[in-house]
Amino acid sequence: VVLGWGNGGALMQRDRAVLQLLSGSTADGMAGSLADSLAGLPADPLAGLPANPLVDSLADPPLLHCLGITQTGQPRHPLYARQDTPLMDYTHPVGSG
Repeated sequence: VVLGWGNGGALMQRDRAVLQLLSGSTADGMAGSLADSLAGLPADPLAGLPANPLVDSLADPPLLHCLGITQTGQPRHPLYARQDTPLMDYTHPVGSG
């Protein structure tokens, strides 16, 4: 999965909600910095939304990639990356967003 919302993704903690959706679990079921970065979110910020069969069918969370990291730790938006920018692994930084 390639992420690329830029700095605006932190607005209303939407970046955290997307990462939680992609993880296919709640914060207490995750390890490491992603769980730390999701601390403080409601138990289920996606409650009431329709089920996502793609995510529900995943045995493991998908690998996350991006085209670079902004100064605020968000995955760089594709419009602000060079055409030849290689994908890199993305790990949501602790305490950001």
